Amino acid sequence: MVQISLATKTGGQVVLDAPAAHGGPSSFAFALNKAGSVLLNQLVSDLAKAAGRPSLNVPSALFMAGEGDDGIDQRDLTALFSEPGYVFTGFRNYGSYLEPIDLSVNPKLLLVRDPRDILVSFYFSVARSHALPNGGPGREELLRRRAFAAASDIDTYLLSDQCDKIRRNYDGIIDKLLVQRNLTVYRYEDVIFRKRWWVADICRRLELRVGFKKRWKIARKHDVRPEKEKPDQHIRQVRPGNFRRHLRPETIREIERRYAAPMECFGYRPFNSCRPNSAARHPITRPSTPFFL
Repeated sequence: MVQISLATKTGGQVVLDAPAAHGGPSSFAFALNKAGSVLLNQLVSDLAKAAGRPSLNVPSALFMAGEGDDGIDQRDLTALFSEPGYVFTGFRNYGSYLEPIDLSVNPKLLLVRDPRDILVSFYFSVARSHALPNGGPGREELLRRRAFAAASDIDTYLLSDQCDKIRRNYDGIIDKLLVQRNLTVYRYEDVIFRKRWWVADICRRLELRVGFKKRWKIARKHDVRPEKEKPDQHIRQVRPGNFRRHLRPETIREIERRYAAPMECFGYRPFNSCRPNSAARHPITRPSTPFFL
């Protein structure tokens, strides 16, 4: 293990314990907030461990320390993510600290989800289930957000400025990540019930050598499907289209108006539309056979 020290903008430091780097270019796993980001991070981390590759989730470590990546000296983050030999996970946006780095040769994964389901999941997470940082400004900020969400109904909350970061993250991903080479894009709806196929494809894309039995075991470990909705749990429910149960039609229409660009980009059709899902403007990787072979 090695220690990585990151300077905060207030003059402090956050020290991370990290495994020693492996050879070869680093890999990066991106997932939008509430698009199954924790699931992707856990799958990639477990697969990397099984393959003998070091993985590092810097955003999560910063969150638990009560710091956001915007509170860290961006030069330190750029230097860290320029290091070869890691499987980096935990990215929920395309931070400015990544912009100076040429990631064209690095394998990258991106997990997206229907914005309407993302927003519903975001509301329940902030209001009831999201873990709190151990301290620092991040803890106080989340407590303020929790109080606001708890005092709001879901329709009001999702149309408030409290959810603006979801749109900003989507826009940043489209503008800065989709234009890059060596990127594999998954839709939550295509993989959530196909985890054996998904872990095999992740291994292929990130060049992780993991045997069939280990892949199957990891897929089963993370194939959690609650029988009923659990609003107070991190895994509240996993079925696509859950927004229909929680949102008024006028709220859905407004979300579709605000998120028209990402919905078109990734092939999500408007609610009550008679036309089938339109083809996504960006290539999507999805299972092509009914069963994993």
